[in-house]
Amino acid sequence: MNKVLLIIFTMLFSIAGFAQVGIGTTTPDASSALEVQSTEKGLLIPRMTSAQRTAIASPALGLLVYDT
Repeated sequence: MNKVLLIIFTMLFSIAGFAQVGIGTTTPDASSALEVQSTEKGLLIPRMTSAQRTAIASPALGLLVYDT
């Protein structure tokens, strides 16, 4: 029983300890949820037609797609 509580306790603190995700960086900015750094590559977002874009049910505010 004590092992189970220790595992749960450890998981809760490890999840709460990482508020930001960094790709290409070990220190993402504190105000960001995701920071991507690269000097050789870019970011490729989903590409779709206007019909596909407008067919998204309840899109999130600020949803980012490239309309082809």
